[in-house]
Amino acid sequence: MKVLLWVGLSLVAVCLIVIATGVKQGVNSAMTEGAKAGIEEARQNEAKTAQQAYATAIREVIKQDGELSNAMNAAINATKVATANDFDKIAAQIENYVGQAKQIDTSACPREFAEAYYRHLAAWGDEARSLKDHPEIPTDEEALTEGFFRGLAGDLTGVRLQRKEEMKAWLANLKAKDAESHRTWEEVEAVAVRYGAAS
Repeated sequence: MKVLLWVGLSLVAVCLIVIATGVKQGVNSAMTEGAKAGIEEARQNEAKTAQQAYATAIREVIKQDGELSNAMNAAINATKVATANDFDKIAAQIENYVGQAKQIDTSACPREFAEAYYRHLAAWGDEARSLKDHPEIPTDEEALTEGFFRGLAGDLTGVRLQRKEEMKAWLANLKAKDAESHRTWEEVEAVAVRYGAAS
């Protein structure tokens, strides 16, 4: 009888040990899963906070750029092109914008946005240089004098055709540079959209 009692107690003890081990493993597993879930949630919250900070920084850069570009456009629109010097004035306005825009702090922005923005400013710089490379535009008196002497030499239309071709090539180059300025701004806006900073 005692033997049976000891066997029964032993079986109960083994069952209790197995149950306790299972409960302990279940608790440990639940704690591990809970910790993993907590870490993942913290990581997602951190990523969301970083995304919001990036979006805020991008919006600030776009706002400051908008103020500078509006001032540049107002100055350009107020310039009436009558002589070659007027092209130089417009180029100076663009260079002024680029110089000021480069001072905008992009350090809080994601790298891809900062790089896209600086490519945009570089495109504007190229456009300013193209404007400054305009063909020589003679005054009425200079054109008359040049035409007169070329006419004496038997070249009645050469000067006009030459000027026309030079102007055509320059305008085509300027148009390409302007298109690049617009394309790079679209790239800036695309990155802003990816970070939830689109206006």
